[in-house]
Amino acid sequence: MEKGLNLNSTNKCSPGTPTTPEPLAAAASYSEATAPALDPKPETVTISRGEYGQLLTDQAKLRALEAMGVDNWSGYSDAMEQLAA
Repeated sequence: MEKGLNLNSTNKCSPGTPTTPEPLAAAASYSEATAPALDPKPETVTISRGEYGQLLTDQAKLRALEAMGVDNWSGYSDAMEQLAA
């Protein structure tokens, strides 16, 4: 039997233990069936550090607002319509 990584009954991975083909086959079929095809050369965009920092700040602000229910604000749908236009 092949030695490799194996999940035990507590779902902890232990190196060097014998592996069985069943879990490996199940994992392989799961990843092949569910994983999206990866672009061999993903498209990239170059921006300045300042703009990157601003994007991170804006993202954190948006997440905080959404966590506090901004989507329930009376003007939220109007703002989303304005963005879509």
